[in-house]
Amino acid sequence: MNGFSFFHYNEKNIFDYSFWVVDEWDVLFGFISELKKEKLQGKIICALRHHLDYSGRDLPSAHFSIRAHKCIAAPSDAFVNVITKDNLDLFKQATTFPVHSKIEFAYTGPYHIAEWTKKREHQKKEFRAELEETIARKLPEDKPVIAFFKDELTYEKSIIHGLKKLSKHATVIYKPFEENDPCILALGKHVTLWPSINYAPNLLRFASDFIFAGYSSGTLSSSIMLGLKVLPYYTEQVYIKGRAAKELGSYKTFMPRPPYTHTNARCLAGYGEFFDLENTANILKAINSENFWNSYSKRLPEIQKIAFGDYTLEDPEIKTSKLILRAFIKGSFGMDASIIKIKE
Repeated sequence: MNGFSFFHYNEKNIFDYSFWVVDEWDVLFGFISELKKEKLQGKIICALRHHLDYSGRDLPSAHFSIRAHKCIAAPSDAFVNVITKDNLDLFKQATTFPVHSKIEFAYTGPYHIAEWTKKREHQKKEFRAELEETIARKLPEDKPVIAFFKDELTYEKSIIHGLKKLSKHATVIYKPFEENDPCILALGKHVTLWPSINYAPNLLRFASDFIFAGYSSGTLSSSIMLGLKVLPYYTEQVYIKGRAAKELGSYKTFMPRPPYTHTNARCLAGYGEFFDLENTANILKAINSENFWNSYSKRLPEIQKIAFGDYTLEDPEIKTSKLILRAFIKGSFGMDASIIKIKE
């Protein structure tokens, strides 16, 4: 765009700039999270979010947020007053507030999917050669290809047991969640390992016949948003406080309950069922059932409406760029913002 230059920042010279555009991961867990507040004084941060499985912690330093997906944001400790367009006059007034007193959220569409928003209508076979090159193996033509996305909750012993059985009937490409994944060694002879832990491997997502996503994961929500064939899976025991805490409990802890304020809960409630990863017979019955997928396709627009409301997938990268520039120039996303959080 005229008058602006875009380039990847170097952490060593980032303090030369007053306006930062970063991934939310940097804000929550990356180098920004390790900085003292004095270092962030006077900086305006536009945090890009492309996940759906949780609303994230809104640090006082993050003055603008762009959500790739339409999602309800829970109030944080620092910014507790949530303003929507239901009160239009107050909303317009809030867009003019100083950047340090608000966080704005705007919907752009899935900018991290990029050109795949158009490619998703193509036949799977068009991507198979590239997929085979990436995983360095030839895919058998007599078995379905399943992209298995490990999530934050499911229990490793159940994953290993379930995928060993499932791999006898399908080609399972295992996408790890973390580098030191104990399932990798145990499943080495049974599945094909995806070569990276990136959050959004689009080739894997769109070239596979089926996506297996955790029943409370962002992968499930984004797959439904994109209209892909996805099966939500669970294990009887899950890490109820996240994998790092190692505390196991029943999967029912994360069952969707009215009023379904969480995006994943709305997706799962609309989908109507989810699958025990160790019940291979039930999984095979679903993936091989034409009636099951015809029913899913018919219900998909209603599920998407319940989960996300009105949305579009068109030109998300253009929308994101325009919103970033507007935030930089005017200090607000303006009326393209979906909600605004204000400090007390």
